[in-house]
Amino acid sequence: MTIAAFSSAEAGDQLGGGDGVDSNSGVWKGINASAGGENIISTSSPIVGSRSWIIDPVNATGDKYGIVHQRFEPDSNRITRGVFMWAFQTPTVFYDRAISLMEIQHDDNTDELVRRLILRSTGTDTLALQDKDEDQIGSDGGTDLQVDIGTNQTTLLLYFWDFPSAAISRDIVWLWHVSTGWSKEIDVTNHGDHSNAGKLGVAQFSLGTFLGKGASATVGGTFKLDEVGVMDLNTSPNTTPFGSMECHFKIPDGDGDDSDWSTHAFQNVDEIPPDQAGIDTATAIGKQTYDIAAADSGDDPLAVIVSGSIKNTGSANADVTHRGYIRNAAGTRNFGPTGAETRRAYSPIGNQNHSWAIFNEFDGSPITETIFNGLQAGLEFVAQDAGGDDLEVDTVGLEYAVEGTVALPTDFPDITAPLGTGVDEQAVMGII
Repeated sequence: MTIAAFSSAEAGDQLGGGDGVDSNSGVWKGINASAGGENIISTSSPIVGSRSWIIDPVNATGDKYGIVHQRFEPDSNRITRGVFMWAFQTPTVFYDRAISLMEIQHDDNTDELVRRLILRSTGTDTLALQDKDEDQIGSDGGTDLQVDIGTNQTTLLLYFWDFPSAAISRDIVWLWHVSTGWSKEIDVTNHGDHSNAGKLGVAQFSLGTFLGKGASATVGGTFKLDEVGVMDLNTSPNTTPFGSMECHFKIPDGDGDDSDWSTHAFQNVDEIPPDQAGIDTATAIGKQTYDIAAADSGDDPLAVIVSGSIKNTGSANADVTHRGYIRNAAGTRNFGPTGAETRRAYSPIGNQNHSWAIFNEFDGSPITETIFNGLQAGLEFVAQDAGGDDLEVDTVGLEYAVEGTVALPTDFPDITAPLGTGVDEQAVMGII
């Protein structure tokens, strides 16, 4: 099991303008924040920590709202068995139409839905799961979540999928409530209808709706999201997943050992939220790192991401090729994938080409508290196009994920059998 994506709202800014790229944190970005207040990172009554994403389906621009993450090289990097988890604070009032809570897709093709979880509003709210054709394939009967509408109750949602072939599938949704714990709300076996043009698996994850959910609600309140994570269960070492996640963002507290850029001052890039005042700039290729504040005592990070806010400063419409990385004092470096940045507005590191620098280990070993406390956050300016544009960094840091306090549901499927070795997939899924 590896953590494929994670983040909280802790590292994000509160600008919420433009095309949504300013309303971001870690590997998640706003889907449509140009008006109406959707996707804003709020400090008012956060779910956990000091910030949450606040989503407003009623006042969304058009029919799209929420946050989205896409994996690097989605055509070859889809997850066929995984878990999608998030903390959810219920809206203050009922919606007059169904809204989308979650969507998964093969990639960023807007025509290729795989599954959608909706919150139906017909006087009694209920969860319902749709397939790629938007047909309902399962619901919770409206007996659990509806009692929390109007109370700002914080719950956890956990979605498990397994798509080993076009015909075989398993979809399960659990809801966690503070007074009752986990309850299985939806469990659908072998519905299929998840493959488009022979594609299997998921590479894009949305909370809200990236595709657009038809007619928008005209009555209803906002809801909040936080502590979002995606686990890939088909990857080594195949360990048991967990039921909840906590994320922490650590800012620079000193200049690192790599210092190739024209400016290098950690005080320029340590603001939360980003202030776009002091910045560090790369005018030529080279590496730069920053020392990072220590992890919370007792935390052994399960995954780390180089997170922050960058933009292309030039006017030549040229690519600024870059990549995030982590290094230690001994000079060992682990690099993320290379991406290109052409945006003139600040956006998340790795956003434009989905080249997120996520690390589940460092130099082949699990990232312990001690290892994390010796890491530096790095950015490499890899190449300039002929136009000679520069790379500007407003904030950079390391965000990490640890297991939360809520354990996995006791009725989670058995996935302990070794994968990729000819095991009967249906037996592994508990179908037979």
